Amino acid sequence: MNDSQNIAAEQARPVDAYTGRLGTRVALARDGATISSDALADAAGITEERLHHIEAGVVEPTIAEMRGLTRALNCGADYLLATRPCIDDCYRA
Repeated sequence: MNDSQNIAAEQARPVDAYTGRLGTRVALARDGATISSDALADAAGITEERLHHIEAGVVEPTIAEMRGLTRALNCGADYLLATRPCIDDCYRA
């Protein structure tokens, strides 16, 4: 499978509640940090298209992508993984 086939397969998969929540948390943290999607994608080392798929709950981020997102957003994975309830747990520089 090539990349476009992988993306098509991932988009065809139904969004589960967990993946949707994680994507929502990434989007909320990005908005709270007042960073654009292209700047976050660049800082996290992923494409903007991939970030949009993560935020939409179409795909789950890999461990490496989670590491990049938490570093770029300066927040803990526990917030993004929805084990911590408050956006204030993202520490803005």
